[in-house]
Amino acid sequence: MTDALSADHITKVFGGLTAVDDVSLHVGEKELVALIGPNGAGKTTFFNCLTGVAPATTGTVKIAGQEVKKNTKAYKVAQMGISRTFQNIRLFSQLSVLENVLIALTNQYKENFLTSVLRLPGYYKTEDAMEKRAKELLADFDLEDVMYFPAGDLPYGTQRKVEIVRALATDPKIICLDEPAAGMNPEETADLTKLIKRLQTEYGIAVLLIEHDMSLVMNLAERIYVLAEGKLLAQGTPSEIQNNEAVINAYLGGGADA
Repeated sequence: MTDALSADHITKVFGGLTAVDDVSLHVGEKELVALIGPNGAGKTTFFNCLTGVAPATTGTVKIAGQEVKKNTKAYKVAQMGISRTFQNIRLFSQLSVLENVLIALTNQYKENFLTSVLRLPGYYKTEDAMEKRAKELLADFDLEDVMYFPAGDLPYGTQRKVEIVRALATDPKIICLDEPAAGMNPEETADLTKLIKRLQTEYGIAVLLIEHDMSLVMNLAERIYVLAEGKLLAQGTPSEIQNNEAVINAYLGGGADA
């Protein structure tokens, strides 16, 4: 079976600083995996390497068995089947919730140049199909009541939910979630936990999760990788990680997140 994601010997160097040092990780089809570590461990930098935001200095990334070539643009990497969210929500705040999701659907619904420019019947058929799909996704995640609201006017937890639905709209093989529970209250975190599980169980999508909320991680993850100072410190099941002395010691320190 082909992994949804495999990353082998990933290293990222900024000037003289090695932020990620020879890290390998894989996520199987429909698997839910967590990447944890103290602040400054290099977790977000590693995500950026996977998704083409800041390509790795060395190493190989494959999405559903297809290798990501060096210097592939981030939007091209996304088209290969990987989607992500960021620590800081990056919605188009002035656009409606529906418009945010429609933007994510454009890669799936393509018309040729003349059809688009001349507004031929195929253009309107595509527009209708996109809107129908966007509304289906929003309804499935109980967001239909806010679909016409500007995304930036919504409560924080709802904005995060919209961001994840927008990532889902790209029809990915794997979604990378970067600290999705940050800033959430317990009720919002409980709702988020259910949403993430649905991505795996109902939509059949693999999930790679960066998260500091260890309760959420232990409830969701099938396997966990631990980074510390840019290096892979440990990997294993939640119970193995909870009882790993090196992991416990690593969490006693930490600096600013990378």
